[in-house]
Amino acid sequence: MQNLNKVRLKNKGMKITRNQDRGTTKTGWLESFHSFSFANYYDPNRLNFGALRVVNDDIIKPGQGFSMHKHDNMEIITVLLKGKLRHEDSTENGFVLSPGDIQVMSAGTGIEHSEFNNSQSEDCELLQIWISPREEGIKPKYEYKTFKQEGAQIIASGYKNLGGLHIHQKAVVALMHGKTIKYTRSNPEFGVFAMMIEGEGKVGNETLHKKDSIELIGDLEITSENQCKVLIIEVPMSS
Repeated sequence: MQNLNKVRLKNKGMKITRNQDRGTTKTGWLESFHSFSFANYYDPNRLNFGALRVVNDDIIKPGQGFSMHKHDNMEIITVLLKGKLRHEDSTENGFVLSPGDIQVMSAGTGIEHSEFNNSQSEDCELLQIWISPREEGIKPKYEYKTFKQEGAQIIASGYKNLGGLHIHQKAVVALMHGKTIKYTRSNPEFGVFAMMIEGEGKVGNETLHKKDSIELIGDLEITSENQCKVLIIEVPMSS
């Protein structure tokens, strides 16, 4: 599937997924929008984008959340957009995250964790990103860090010289703010996934609205009349 993704995108240039075309999960405590197949949402054409396996846009109701459960051999990145998120895991970490906080779990041989809305009155909104690691069976680890909420910043990467929280994959996860967003890949063979978090902007003749996403094998430029906020994920397209 990964190599087929690469061929498909090279032929068509880029693929845009509109907000309303994402998969959905709605329960009494969770509203989740899926850019790729996840849980009960399955689309054989939306299994992954190279090493990028999951981009979930989650809204958690007050006092509710994901109870303790296990993952292994996956790099899991959480971007908190609104509210307070209480994290606990089997490596004895326990933190309450606020907007601007980013957390990374390298699940490796196995890690259990829970994620709960720490407020009893307000929704919690977050992006959950899963990236396949370069190697399996590593020792699990957890990190979090507060990032500024303006300009351009790399929040996670597999490159020591780029900064951000470390992940076990030659990938880059960035948050970029501004009227002109330019992203140049670290590797010319890698692909770029980008989601408009706030505002709207143009890629060529196409307009990206809030929560629309784009996939392409190439560098990215987004122009906006006003400020916009964009999540950018660069990943290898094959193992």
